[in-house]
Amino acid sequence: MREAASDIPARPWRILSPPDRWIGGRIQTSPVDFRVEEIPLYEPSGKGEHLFVRIEKTGLSTEEAVAAIGKAIGVHPRTIGTAGRKDKHAVAVQTISVPARVEPLVSHLAAPGIRVLGAARHDRKIAPGHLAGNGFRIIVRGVRPGADEAVRATAAEILASGVPNYFGPQRFGIRANNHIVGAALLALDHERAAREIAGPESRFPPSMSAERRIASHLRSSSSSCSSSSSSSSSSSKKALATLSRRSLDFYVNAWQSYVFNRVLEERLPDLAFVRAGDVAVKTRGAAFVIEDVEEARGRIAAGEIELSGPVPGTRSMMARGETGDLEDRIARASLPGTEIMAAFRRERLRGERRALRLQVRDLAWDLSGSDVTLSFSLPAGAFATTVLAEFMGPGPAIPRLDELFATPGMA
Repeated sequence: MREAASDIPARPWRILSPPDRWIGGRIQTSPVDFRVEEIPLYEPSGKGEHLFVRIEKTGLSTEEAVAAIGKAIGVHPRTIGTAGRKDKHAVAVQTISVPARVEPLVSHLAAPGIRVLGAARHDRKIAPGHLAGNGFRIIVRGVRPGADEAVRATAAEILASGVPNYFGPQRFGIRANNHIVGAALLALDHERAAREIAGPESRFPPSMSAERRIASHLRSSSSSCSSSSSSSSSSSKKALATLSRRSLDFYVNAWQSYVFNRVLEERLPDLAFVRAGDVAVKTRGAAFVIEDVEEARGRIAAGEIELSGPVPGTRSMMARGETGDLEDRIARASLPGTEIMAAFRRERLRGERRALRLQVRDLAWDLSGSDVTLSFSLPAGAFATTVLAEFMGPGPAIPRLDELFATPGMA
């Protein structure tokens, strides 16, 4: 029987802080408890055919906010640029770009849950990746008594050593199987991909109306041609074609995230332990294979470079030696019988190297009664969940990797 990503034994999301320092608590009891503010990669020049608009949105996803703004100012949502997607259940400050010709309308924009903070012209449209990082202010409510000393000790450890740079649970979806769908798509196992997306309808939250419609289509297509495996496969492929390219890419990206997280877990607890053949990344993103271990240790200590793991793809630099063997084994174990590089080329999966360790900036905290407010900044692509886990420990707000990857009904 063929394996899939979920069949690989998965260990818990390893939290480096000791259990006696976990403060527990809960997050996002209301949007104001979770505030995120984009840190721009560059400032607008003040002239050009695009208008950079700084907005604050509350209780809206980025897609919902873009749709509402487009409707209010009379432009198609596709003409609106964004650097990143922000959580719906939060107060988020981000910069979008719109055609400069609608500048008079922007100054009088009125849309529920959206407030304009400022605007300036620029000569280019904002695109995904035009982001230096994000600043967070998160209220953790209902922490255990005596949390002040625990928070202080954990914060000191984080500032000294960083945290594991996991892809957060949101990458794997509400049903925690996005990576399984991604592996099936890469393996051209259309039936399995369709089955995982459809699943029991009860596993879709009411808010996922589009997913429910797709699941219904996949199930009806599957049942109508159950007489032969070839017709079933063809039907599954046609049903998957109803998904957007963006949705399909999201599933494949989840598989990439799964592989990275597994490699990261194998490298814990010391994410600064250097092996010959490791791939390091510089602070500006360039990657290179380490040959001089002692020199690399010094550069890591100086904050110039970090060890990295693979986000697999055609342009993801391969590690060598023991590290290369580890990374190759984990990737191939989730795609048995698949010619991996051919799959990458077919899906135009470029990949990259991602730092194993995350350096947290501007970390501060405030304890008020049984609530702790945590403030910190992270580089683009990092997940606040990884920082919260070190303070809170595992629980409803911080899933464990074994729960995340143990999907019911997998064989």
